[in-house]
Amino acid sequence: MRMWMTALACAIACAMSAPAGAVDRSYAIVGTGQTTFYDAQGEIAATSEGDDFYGQDAQTVGAEPSYTDNSDGSVTDNVTGLMWQRSFEVMGYDAAVEHAAGSTLAGHSDWRLPSIKEMYSLIVFSGADPSSPDMFNVSEGSEPFIDTDVFDFEYGANGERIIDSQYVTSTVYTGLTMGHDETVFGVNMADGRIKGYPMADPRTREPKAFSVKLVRGNELYGHNDFMDNDDGTVSDAATGMMWTKRDGERDMDWQEALSWAQQMNDEQYLGYSDWRLPDAKELHSIVDYSRSPQATGAAAIDPVFDISTIEDEGGIENYPSFWTGTTHVRSDGDAGSAVYICFGEALGFMTFPGSADATLLDVHGAGAQRADPKTGDPADYPSGRGPQGDVVRIYHYVRLVRDMDASPQVGSAWDVNRDGVVDIVDLVVVASAFGASGVDLAGDANGDGSVTIVDLVMVASHFGEARGVIAAAPQLPGTGDSGLIRQWVIQARRADDGSDAYRAGVAVLERLLSGVPDGATGLLPNYPNPFNPETWIPFELNEAAEVTFTIYDVLGRVVRRIELGYRAPGVYHATSSAAHWDGRNDHSEEVASGTYFVGLRAGDVRETRRIVVMK
Repeated sequence: MRMWMTALACAIACAMSAPAGAVDRSYAIVGTGQTTFYDAQGEIAATSEGDDFYGQDAQTVGAEPSYTDNSDGSVTDNVTGLMWQRSFEVMGYDAAVEHAAGSTLAGHSDWRLPSIKEMYSLIVFSGADPSSPDMFNVSEGSEPFIDTDVFDFEYGANGERIIDSQYVTSTVYTGLTMGHDETVFGVNMADGRIKGYPMADPRTREPKAFSVKLVRGNELYGHNDFMDNDDGTVSDAATGMMWTKRDGERDMDWQEALSWAQQMNDEQYLGYSDWRLPDAKELHSIVDYSRSPQATGAAAIDPVFDISTIEDEGGIENYPSFWTGTTHVRSDGDAGSAVYICFGEALGFMTFPGSADATLLDVHGAGAQRADPKTGDPADYPSGRGPQGDVVRIYHYVRLVRDMDASPQVGSAWDVNRDGVVDIVDLVVVASAFGASGVDLAGDANGDGSVTIVDLVMVASHFGEARGVIAAAPQLPGTGDSGLIRQWVIQARRADDGSDAYRAGVAVLERLLSGVPDGATGLLPNYPNPFNPETWIPFELNEAAEVTFTIYDVLGRVVRRIELGYRAPGVYHATSSAAHWDGRNDHSEEVASGTYFVGLRAGDVRETRRIVVMK
């Protein structure tokens, strides 16, 4: 972004609308439900810091799954804000997409096929995998990997085997599996895995049958908001987690991975001592399903992260899989495997009918979640294991995580709009209240009953502080605001009380003034976003131009055109001058909830932003 906000009015409105102390987590990670502790084979007593196997999934209590049955065939997830179909149906992928578009379950018409990240939010690792040599009878001790007190479930619902309970998603693999198959990702709620499944049955070439569960609401779920903190860490504001930018750069077995996390804490790695091995859902949150070695020549992870390369079992450069702290339990009580996620291809030794030789292929797709023995020798599995001969490595890589909100906390006096970071918006909110007096004033940072330049400078002295992370410097004001900042600096110098804190605040204001960038034609963030029913779309022109806005849906179809005509250079951010969209198409019909894209055309400039309608 070229500017730090759309407008002074927008910043104040946004600041005032946030509830005190609230932190918006649009991608809240639901806990795995795993409360039992395990060693490399079975259950153990709860571990403490310094013990072997300390730091596994059960050590950290996440947001416990919580649901409300709406008594109309729908269930609301109280953690994610998603609404789900309680039951399920069985059909192929194309039929599922069509079914979702036409569903009016519980009186709603905006149901959709869930993304892989939405569907994975339902998995619970209190489940026990029923897989055994007998794949037609449910073994004693089996437990589904979905809450059956809330959702309907049936072993073998969409196939002959008891593990054929694969819930299809809208996430299509960007590569091919089995060398030639178009593939869609699904979550197997019977055996607790994510795999890419061919859309067509390999034997009949008819559409493969899946279990189908629809979802609606929270269009932002599954979308990350990464920030490189320039200190070796990456924060995700959407989930509230901080990650190591680099991985461990070597493979380890599961116990060694847990021990390495403790070692990093002992060494205060990157300035923190509360790193941990992520659980399955936490690690899954950073998979980027738009990337794959086949389609983009990259790992399935955002390029904000660094990732090692490996030589895979076929001698080809690939990307590693990563351990989680989550144990994968079998129905017989065997707890000797743990969950890992493939950021490179999910390889397997596949033997096809009529051939005696196994072929090494990407059998499940980059982004698959499988399980491997916690200890042992990979040489003992020369043909892998499972129906598709899943490669068994035992030694996987590690990327550590911690909670952003753990410490330090932002002082509420300085974080004026209480969004978790002290930034330019806080400065503007204070400045907008200059001269006001009274009780509980927004902007009265020092609590003396009036808003003055002193409050502005004291907020500036805490510039960049954030919950759990020292924030990267926010975007700076545009050229039109330099005069305002210059006035702040002059007033601040006159009121100098000689303290180090005060002078630190003045220095921040001076840096802002010196860093004001040149204006440039482009889109600015719309406000509000998400919105219902209307939003304003600010923009900036560095030269006069004819200005046109076009709204597109996710399939690229034109929804609405907004012609603003000829505009002079300047910043158009007020509600009286920004582009306005009332949430209707060119036929004056209200659009459905969902993600849309707004495109700006001004002279030779073309720019697009994502916007969200949420009803």
